[in-house]
Amino acid sequence: MKKIILSLCFMIFAATAVAKEITVHGMAYGSNSQDLTITSAEETYPGSGLYSVPSYMPGYPTAGVIYPRVIDIKCIEAASGKVDCDGYNWSPSMGRGEYLLVHPVITKAPAPKPTIPTLSINFDTDKAIIKTEYNERIKAQAEFLKANPTVIVTLEGHTDVRRDQDYNIVLGYKRANAARDYLISMGVAEVQIKVVSFGKDRQKLTCSNDICLQANRRVDFVSK
Repeated sequence: MKKIILSLCFMIFAATAVAKEITVHGMAYGSNSQDLTITSAEETYPGSGLYSVPSYMPGYPTAGVIYPRVIDIKCIEAASGKVDCDGYNWSPSMGRGEYLLVHPVITKAPAPKPTIPTLSINFDTDKAIIKTEYNERIKAQAEFLKANPTVIVTLEGHTDVRRDQDYNIVLGYKRANAARDYLISMGVAEVQIKVVSFGKDRQKLTCSNDICLQANRRVDFVSK
């Protein structure tokens, strides 16, 4: 399997006609390899989307009959206009009297899924009250979610290492639900929000001083 990369751009022709330029890199035929540049105005059979590989006639002129072989090459067109193709399997090998036509089968790449901006908010010891210093940052998260209704955010509640895990699981849920209620109060749909608590199982920092304890008492906003 050889990878063929098709790069796409637009050229303006006479009478305002627009032709698509395709560059096939490293198209292999016979024992040779060369780049092939074609445009939609140069289709072998106009309107067919088929393009011939120049000089590929292994049986010509000795072969009694010359006939074409068409090879589909699957391509993905990115939002930038660049087209990347998987290539094709050169099998079975070309026979005498054949010439090659390539047919780019181009599909649009899916739009990238938006992801929520990273945010972690911290809490005081044994508390699940959101501090006012986070108001604007949570508001930004809410605006993003309202603008992207297909995005799901998971609010992950965490605690520091003190107290037993049963207590910390409950506390982690209280913190995550506090963030959930805040988002809903700002107009975010409930179906866009999930909550989970890890208690003290996922420490952000592993030291035991006040800085580490504070960093671990948190809710992380995560989208997948």
